[in-house]
Amino acid sequence: MSASPFAIRRIVVGLDGSAAAEAASVAAIAIALEFDAEIVGVHATGLLDVWEAASADASTDAHEGVIKQLRGPWSATLRESGVRMRLEQRDGPPADTMLAIAESVEADLIVVGSRGVGDTPLGELGSTSGKIVRRSTRPVLVVPHP
Repeated sequence: MSASPFAIRRIVVGLDGSAAAEAASVAAIAIALEFDAEIVGVHATGLLDVWEAASADASTDAHEGVIKQLRGPWSATLRESGVRMRLEQRDGPPADTMLAIAESVEADLIVVGSRGVGDTPLGELGSTSGKIVRRSTRPVLVVPHP
């Protein structure tokens, strides 16, 4: 493959356990395989995670629970694909966190599901994907909800 100004070396993909995030992972894998790119799977631990942990009366804090999910079922498709990958978990609002990580790893592409775990009407972008599309200085691929 010849060098191209449009080469994709690193892809950031949002992971939250939703069907849309799974679809985004599948799309990111296809692109990563085509370009021999690395995938950085990202989850931003925010208030929703903390509320869910509190309502479940979890014996572990929200961070431990999120990291367990991120390293487990949320990234299983990425791990099983054989692509080069790593996982990042940080505190903060999801869109801001994904954009900051994309900047810090010099991502060539951000891939997100059209909507995550929030309750958004079918066909509309979720708040996170919408904010990323509006604020990103990097290319963004929004994968439709399955």
